[in-house]
Amino acid sequence: VCDTTAQVQVDYCKRCRIFIAPSESSIFIRNCEDCKCIFACQQLRTRECVDCDFLLYVSTAPVIEESKNMRFGCFRFFYFSL
Repeated sequence: VCDTTAQVQVDYCKRCRIFIAPSESSIFIRNCEDCKCIFACQQLRTRECVDCDFLLYVSTAPVIEESKNMRFGCFRFFYFSL
């Protein structure tokens, strides 16, 4: 998703690459496995995710619930409104 969004929910993805351009509010990612995610948002919430990588530009600490083997790094992409 390369356009701005108000809120995003991502559910039940497996072995996916997900890019979400700036979200005005939260991104919720649930029940995902072995995903590579690049997000810019106000808040990130994860639940029941396993073996996922995240590159983030986020204004708060991520909320991680019941997830395993999560890896986090910095958003390293240019986006004209950031």
